[in-house]
Amino acid sequence: MRLLTLILAFASLAFASFYSWGAVREVKNCNMNRLTFTMIPKKDIDQQASEYQPLITLLEQGLGMPVELVRATSYESVMDGVLSGGVDLAVMGPASYVIAHRTDPGLDAFASL
Repeated sequence: MRLLTLILAFASLAFASFYSWGAVREVKNCNMNRLTFTMIPKKDIDQQASEYQPLITLLEQGLGMPVELVRATSYESVMDGVLSGGVDLAVMGPASYVIAHRTDPGLDAFASL
Protein backbone atom coordinates (compact mmCIF):
# COMPACT_ATOMS: atom_id res chain seq x y z
CA MET A 1 0.00 0.00 0.00
CA ARG A 2 2.84 2.37 0.85
CA LEU A 3 4.46 1.76 -2.54
CA LEU A 4 1.19 2.46 -4.35
CA THR A 5 0.85 5.69 -2.37
CA LEU A 6 4.38 6.70 -3.38
CA ILE A 7 3.71 5.88 -7.02
CA LEU A 8 0.47 7.85 -7.02
CA ALA A 9 2.24 10.77 -5.31
CA PHE A 10 4.92 10.70 -8.00
CA ALA A 11 2.29 10.47 -10.71
CA SER A 12 0.48 13.47 -9.28
CA LEU A 13 3.72 15.46 -9.17
CA ALA A 14 4.57 14.47 -12.72
CA PHE A 15 1.12 15.33 -14.01
CA ALA A 16 1.08 18.67 -12.16
CA SER A 17 4.55 19.47 -13.46
CA PHE A 18 3.50 18.86 -17.06
CA TYR A 19 0.55 21.21 -16.68
CA SER A 20 2.30 23.89 -14.63
CA TRP A 21 5.23 24.15 -17.04
CA GLY A 22 3.07 24.05 -20.14
CA ALA A 23 4.65 20.81 -21.33
CA VAL A 24 1.30 19.44 -22.45
CA ARG A 25 0.83 22.36 -24.83
CA GLU A 26 4.38 21.93 -26.12
CA VAL A 27 3.89 18.21 -26.71
CA LYS A 28 0.71 18.86 -28.68
CA ASN A 29 2.62 21.30 -30.90
CA CYS A 30 5.47 18.93 -31.71
CA ASN A 31 5.73 15.76 -33.75
CA MET A 32 5.99 13.30 -30.87
CA ASN A 33 3.69 10.35 -31.28
CA ARG A 34 4.74 8.54 -28.10
CA LEU A 35 6.65 9.10 -24.86
CA THR A 36 9.28 6.61 -23.75
CA PHE A 37 9.61 5.94 -20.02
CA THR A 38 12.06 3.87 -18.00
CA MET A 39 13.22 3.42 -14.45
CA ILE A 40 16.28 2.16 -12.62
CA PRO A 41 15.76 -1.60 -12.13
CA LYS A 42 15.56 -2.17 -8.38
CA LYS A 43 13.81 -5.56 -8.40
CA ASP A 44 12.03 -7.89 -10.79
CA ILE A 45 11.36 -5.73 -13.85
CA ASP A 46 7.89 -7.20 -14.45
CA GLN A 47 6.84 -6.40 -10.89
CA GLN A 48 8.33 -2.93 -11.12
CA ALA A 49 6.58 -2.31 -14.46
CA SER A 50 3.29 -3.33 -12.88
CA GLU A 51 3.85 -0.90 -10.01
CA TYR A 52 4.47 1.98 -12.44
CA GLN A 53 1.40 1.19 -14.57
CA PRO A 54 -0.80 3.80 -12.78
CA LEU A 55 1.76 6.49 -13.65
CA ILE A 56 1.98 5.32 -17.25
CA THR A 57 -1.82 5.37 -17.57
CA LEU A 58 -2.00 8.86 -16.04
CA LEU A 59 0.65 10.16 -18.43
CA GLU A 60 -1.12 8.61 -21.44
CA GLN A 61 -4.41 10.22 -20.45
CA GLY A 62 -2.86 13.61 -19.70
CA LEU A 63 -0.66 13.76 -22.77
CA GLY A 64 -3.06 12.10 -25.19
CA MET A 65 -0.38 9.77 -26.54
CA PRO A 66 0.92 6.29 -25.75
CA VAL A 67 3.69 5.85 -23.21
CA GLU A 68 6.12 3.06 -24.03
CA LEU A 69 7.88 1.41 -21.10
CA VAL A 70 11.53 0.71 -21.88
CA ARG A 71 12.66 -2.19 -19.68
CA ALA A 72 16.11 -1.22 -18.45
CA THR A 73 18.57 -3.86 -17.33
CA SER A 74 20.96 -1.64 -15.35
CA TYR A 75 21.64 1.85 -14.05
CA GLU A 76 23.94 2.37 -17.03
CA SER A 77 21.27 1.41 -19.54
CA VAL A 78 18.91 4.02 -18.06
CA MET A 79 21.57 6.73 -18.28
CA ASP A 80 22.54 5.64 -21.82
CA GLY A 81 18.89 5.78 -22.89
CA VAL A 82 18.41 9.26 -21.45
CA LEU A 83 21.70 10.62 -22.82
CA SER A 84 21.14 9.16 -26.31
CA GLY A 85 17.61 10.55 -26.52
CA GLY A 86 16.14 7.06 -26.69
CA VAL A 87 14.24 7.67 -23.45
CA ASP A 88 12.14 10.76 -22.79
CA LEU A 89 11.34 10.29 -19.10
CA ALA A 90 13.23 8.28 -16.48
CA VAL A 91 13.01 7.55 -12.79
CA MET A 92 16.58 7.56 -11.52
CA GLY A 93 18.34 7.90 -8.24
CA PRO A 94 20.20 11.05 -7.26
CA ALA A 95 23.66 9.65 -8.08
CA SER A 96 22.55 8.50 -11.55
CA TYR A 97 20.99 11.89 -12.22
CA VAL A 98 24.16 13.74 -11.17
CA ILE A 99 26.31 11.58 -13.44
CA ALA A 100 23.92 11.99 -16.38
CA HIS A 101 23.58 15.74 -15.76
CA ARG A 102 27.36 16.17 -15.78
CA THR A 103 27.42 14.57 -19.22
CA ASP A 104 24.44 16.59 -20.49
CA PRO A 105 23.73 19.77 -18.47
CA GLY A 106 20.50 20.16 -20.47
CA LEU A 107 18.87 17.34 -18.48
CA ASP A 108 16.33 18.60 -15.97
CA ALA A 109 14.84 16.90 -12.95
CA PHE A 110 11.20 17.91 -12.58
CA ALA A 111 9.99 15.82 -9.66
CA SER A 112 11.47 14.14 -6.62
CA LEU A 113 10.14 11.78 -3.98
